Amino acid sequence: MKRCHFRGLRLGLAAALSSLTLVACIDQSGGANAPSDSAETAKTAASNNGPPVLQLMQDVHGNVAFRGVRRYITHIGPDRLEQIEDVGSDGQGLIGFELVQLVGVPPSIEPFGYEIEAENAWRFNMTLRDPRIVSAFATMMSYTVETLAATPTVAGIPCVRLSFERHSPIDNRPGSYEADVDPLTGFALAWREYDDSGILKSSVVYESFAYDGDLSDLQMQGRAFDATPVSLGQPVAPQVGFEVHLPEALGEGFEFVAAETMTVPDSILSGLPAGESSYLVAGEWFRAVATDGIETITFMHSANFGGFSAVTGELKISSERDWKIGYGHMGGKSFVCAGRMSMEQLRQIVASGF
Repeated sequence: MKRCHFRGLRLGLAAALSSLTLVACIDQSGGANAPSDSAETAKTAASNNGPPVLQLMQDVHGNVAFRGVRRYITHIGPDRLEQIEDVGSDGQGLIGFELVQLVGVPPSIEPFGYEIEAENAWRFNMTLRDPRIVSAFATMMSYTVETLAATPTVAGIPCVRLSFERHSPIDNRPGSYEADVDPLTGFALAWREYDDSGILKSSVVYESFAYDGDLSDLQMQGRAFDATPVSLGQPVAPQVGFEVHLPEALGEGFEFVAAETMTVPDSILSGLPAGESSYLVAGEWFRAVATDGIETITFMHSANFGGFSAVTGELKISSERDWKIGYGHMGGKSFVCAGRMSMEQLRQIVASGF
């Protein structure tokens, strides 16, 4: 089997996604306001009404040590991208990702450039590209969750199969999911997503998997920046030390569940060509993550204006397949917004934040 080794150092779109805009470990700190007793009661009732394994699935991927090889397939129009990945986690914040082989590449993708991009986007590939249960409560509010009759075995592990059907279609995101889950741990060993017509859009399936597997020959990496959690159940600005913006037009079913401040050091930017680091403005940033239980939206802004080439009030948008990344200047801040959404929804989210 061919094994690709491309550890590029450039920080373009893929690196910006993996190291700055996309959250690595989402702490479940509640909604934007302190929850009431009735909200807590509803949350408990919703969780109790779901399959028991759903609670185990919440954030399990970030807390379990493992090593595995998986096959990832996504459909890009009439074409299909298929790759084999060697991945692992120490369960304490370090993760590893290596692109082993490109099995099928659409004509629209240049293989060498894609291999470099995939290696640079290791954190994006390991944390947000593959859907997972971010919040069991929000998942029960946004999806109909059912345990199916199938009892598949994935990578030698007996699994239960769950289906997730979104209550209301949201923008252009897929309409439903299936997951094959280890019932003892909640780890999803296979995941498939379908559009509103039931046509398969993408899948990821582990072909080998071991809990506490040997990570000695896999390059392990942690987060790029220091971060401090922010409680969304308390006034945010006093914790952060500067004015904070939180968008209101997130879409049905989405709510903020986690926030943090992080520091982007000047050293990250040194030696990079002009424009390559346009997302990475040195200094303090506030970042908040919203979810409908499975999908996520990340919104973040700097403490002060600076860094981007965009003029004040301009929204620039980049695309990473079905992900959209908006960035620019608003309200005296540099901002970045990322998620699986249309350009129009991205514009609405940004406008509602300022």
